[in-house]
Amino acid sequence: MAAASYLVQTRNGVYCARFVVPLTHRGSSTSAGREIRVSTLTKDPRDAVARVRLLRVLYESLLQQGGVFCRESISTYFQSIMAQFKAPPPGTPKFGMEYDFATGKVKFEDVRPGEEATVMSMMEDMQKRIPVPIAQVAIAPPPPPAAAPVVPARTDGLSEDARLPIATMVDEYLASQEGRAQRKEIGPKNVSQRATRLRLFACYFEGKAIGDITPNDIKTYMDDIAYYPTSRDVIGIAPGRSVRDVIKLSKANKLRRDDGKPYDTLSEATVKGYMLALANFIGFCDLKLAVLDRTASRMKSIVDAAPRGERNAKEPFTDDELTGIFSCRYFWQPAYNLPHQYWTPVIGLFTGARLSEICQLTTGDIKEYAPGAWQISFNDDEDGEDDDDGSRRKSNKRLKNKSSRRVIPVHPQLVELGLIDYWKKRKKEGDVNLLGVEAAEKDGYGKVPGDFFRNRLLREYVGINSETKVFHSFRYTFITRLRQAIIDNAGTRVEENIENYPEGLVLRQMVGHSIASGFTRSTGKSDVHISTYMGEVSMEARVRLLNRLDMTRFPIAKYKDVKPGQRIRYNPEPKSFQKNGVRDFGIDGGMLGGLV
Repeated sequence: MAAASYLVQTRNGVYCARFVVPLTHRGSSTSAGREIRVSTLTKDPRDAVARVRLLRVLYESLLQQGGVFCRESISTYFQSIMAQFKAPPPGTPKFGMEYDFATGKVKFEDVRPGEEATVMSMMEDMQKRIPVPIAQVAIAPPPPPAAAPVVPARTDGLSEDARLPIATMVDEYLASQEGRAQRKEIGPKNVSQRATRLRLFACYFEGKAIGDITPNDIKTYMDDIAYYPTSRDVIGIAPGRSVRDVIKLSKANKLRRDDGKPYDTLSEATVKGYMLALANFIGFCDLKLAVLDRTASRMKSIVDAAPRGERNAKEPFTDDELTGIFSCRYFWQPAYNLPHQYWTPVIGLFTGARLSEICQLTTGDIKEYAPGAWQISFNDDEDGEDDDDGSRRKSNKRLKNKSSRRVIPVHPQLVELGLIDYWKKRKKEGDVNLLGVEAAEKDGYGKVPGDFFRNRLLREYVGINSETKVFHSFRYTFITRLRQAIIDNAGTRVEENIENYPEGLVLRQMVGHSIASGFTRSTGKSDVHISTYMGEVSMEARVRLLNRLDMTRFPIAKYKDVKPGQRIRYNPEPKSFQKNGVRDFGIDGGMLGGLV
């Protein structure tokens, strides 16, 4: 039985079982989402496959019973089963199971000769440890039709929506957000993030109507979720316990890992994010007259009172780190199998663009604006050219904000590394994605390239493990170095404000930051004199500033074409050494430029 499609792996390596709830089993409320995810509590893919097969048998037997699913009940039930598993001793048989609906029996797969007795013993032991019969779990038969009860009209000025459970209102709000995502007003990832944050709120106030929520309820909720363990569903913490019970155990310091240490709880920055999502939801309910006026009016003050934890700040790459990245044998062997594995860090170094902006570039975004001079356009195609039939081309490209739409010159070193030659070859295939990247359903274009750069190239191959060093560090590097170049050229002290210099404005436009003067920066608004009347700076001014970015000291290998379908295994580079004051990286016996 195939099980891979039922498995997903989290960022920390733990496998989760994933089951989609059919429409016929969701009922009128989808507050718990469209799927069930349960941690298998293992990072071993073989163990995960065996465990998810067990859950699949149980899940499919539930489907055959009909009725409407209560997702929380099923999830809790499955978590309690997974909690019974412990690391199997060496030599434990690996086997699969399949439920035969014709006979109502379970078939075993992949059982080796001599292991039959052990497998049957394991199954009998498992049946003893399953807490409740499967027939009693998570199934509610469709209720018989009944006359709607007579409900007295509200006298508090609220609409009838105020009587709805919080979970139902969350469903309605998320449906509106999905509509916004389809219209490209927000990203799909924003919808899933808001769903996660609001479902905790719905579970905390399970059974309570939205119109009964008071400011004190929200304040208590904000204080309590600071004790809620992170990744509870993934790790499988306290299966079967309610949200309030888990928080109570966490407050009493009774939630501990196997090593005796307490579980991590939501950080101050995360609590702030949860409260901001809640504020947007309360605003939605307020427009529908479904929440008390005093609750809606007090939301801002409650959110402002939330702890302001500092996010993990990102830092630019140092010279040594840039040398370590681009002298890595991965680039010089070369060992990249896909164009984005080479080009994303290289383009990021010379443009300061965000990862998603680079990965969504098309061949139409690079143009020759003068003989031998090239430009890159970061856009979402809203102002793109029309097709032959006059229709506007549709695009999945997204930008952070309007200021992110910009055009910057191609750095001369990028041309030397082969970007334009590569572009010309891709251009022959039409207006296609420049790096051959496909957008992920929720995370956009940067998901796969970002995971590769962070987990493989940066952490594993180069050995940079600091959480402050990520792909976005290229953007910090670009801005920091050009900022210093502006200061050095102007002959001013570092602490002086470069916003007052014309080239400071050029830099802001090149990296897609809004234009703000010293008079308006504190208000968060753009300066109309600069942003409206001054318009875009000239390409000559951008070229002049960009040419001050000198990266020739770093040994960057020229791009080599990737053969379709090739799979090259990366060989770790030998230790570098010095010869005659020059650094030798052991690449094909050649010496790479750059004095140490």
